[in-house]
Amino acid sequence: MATKPLQDDPSGPDKEYSQVEPVLVLRTAKSLILPLRVPMPLWEEQPFASAPPTRSSGTSPVVAFKATTHIFDPGTQRTHTVTLSIGSGNDDGSANIFLQSESIPNEGSWRAHLYRGIELRSAVPFVDQNVELHRGLSAGFYTVKLTHANALVSHFTVALEPFSLPEALKAGETYVARRQYIRAEAVLSDAAERYPENADAQDLLVLAETLATADPAAYQEEESQFGVTRSRSDTARHLRELLTATKEKFGKRMASIFAARGLDRAAIPDEIIAKIAQETASVVVLQVMAALKERLKEKEGGLKDELMQQVLDGVTQRLEEVNILRRELGDRIDLLRQDTLRSADEKFSLVQIDLQRYNDELARIRVATTDYSPYFAEKFGPACWAWIGPDAQKMFNAGEDLFHYFSSHPISSKPDFTPALLNLCRCLEMMLNYELKSPCLAIRDAVRRQAVVQKDIRAALPQLNLNYALADCDKNMSIGQIVSLVRIGKFVSRFRPTILTAETKAVLAAPAGPADIVQFAVLNYIG
Repeated sequence: MATKPLQDDPSGPDKEYSQVEPVLVLRTAKSLILPLRVPMPLWEEQPFASAPPTRSSGTSPVVAFKATTHIFDPGTQRTHTVTLSIGSGNDDGSANIFLQSESIPNEGSWRAHLYRGIELRSAVPFVDQNVELHRGLSAGFYTVKLTHANALVSHFTVALEPFSLPEALKAGETYVARRQYIRAEAVLSDAAERYPENADAQDLLVLAETLATADPAAYQEEESQFGVTRSRSDTARHLRELLTATKEKFGKRMASIFAARGLDRAAIPDEIIAKIAQETASVVVLQVMAALKERLKEKEGGLKDELMQQVLDGVTQRLEEVNILRRELGDRIDLLRQDTLRSADEKFSLVQIDLQRYNDELARIRVATTDYSPYFAEKFGPACWAWIGPDAQKMFNAGEDLFHYFSSHPISSKPDFTPALLNLCRCLEMMLNYELKSPCLAIRDAVRRQAVVQKDIRAALPQLNLNYALADCDKNMSIGQIVSLVRIGKFVSRFRPTILTAETKAVLAAPAGPADIVQFAVLNYIG
């Protein structure tokens, strides 16, 4: 049933907009509002004003997001410049939202409306150059609409949420590469607090703090931008406390050992550094270690830790090997894509071999996929995430890792996400076999023995490839074969129910189960 629009909504449900709706994707981290995606050139991000210098012992600075756009009023044929500001609220994760324009207040009859979904949160007259739309905004999706004389002139959407775990790890890595350590610390410390059992988030936080001490010029420049000052002794003390907490919780890990060595060379003997360098590290940690290697190279000759440099050279060399493996995986999949002599199922079977080979090679060079488990547990629910088991969890993590690798490529290069997608399809096929192979085999074997039933199926379902559905399978059934057998089972349970077992009929009758038309359509499309 359609929802009746609010009376305060000047557009109504059928109003067509002349512009594509731009979405500003913003994320909160401590007291920072940071952009994840800004639709350019519709919006131009503005530098935040430097705050008066303040003394800080580690608290994140307060930073607002600020961006400007231009809107055209068809009623007056004038263009107005509008600036959106979103800053941190008084409560954790909340935000305050403001609009600013020098020309709009001069015309009168302008109003700014803020919606969360269809709920009107505020509607204020745009009578001043700076208007406050709302204070204490919680996470969510919001639409701002600007009207003149009750006619809609412009609207845009703001997505405001905390960083998800994958976003936080990627943002932390990006900020470290840009030498923006305060931003990296805010994002990663927030992630480490929200995902306390995730070692990757903690490792990246340790490395970001280490880089802040190893790159004082960049850190001080960022401090001047934010208007905060933290002494080097405060920074070193904070890193020591972080290292102690990390060791107590996660034990001796590569990132924390390297960080401790960078803080005090004598604290970590050479043999410990050489030994820990042989441990497995996740892809995202290796990428930040590459930044640490570059910063340490910049130290003056007498201050350089030659052994540390050699060890980091060897550790980060794994990154190039990972990139080679990714390219080879993409090339093999592309080669299979062009093979016109094989069926889709034959290609997918070969792809699964390639995906497993990729994972095996990662393990060989002592590289682990990034651990996104807490993120998936959030999305699926802890019980579902635990239920799918460790093998499926590894496939999800591997697919997510590949997705973020390809998403880091510029759009102009037309990145191909097929390896990430096929990894998830591989996981789906495995889970379908785990749950449905037994009833599907029962359906297949029952129908094989009934020539009359086969004749009825061919007449009733002429588009279904019955020979394909009833074929032998060496190991796993393909997604397509499972879907076909479920459809056959649904037909048989209706017209020839006596040839099916009670267990099989129970699976087919399950509400919202695999035989449900919606589930069937989705699985058939994927297959």
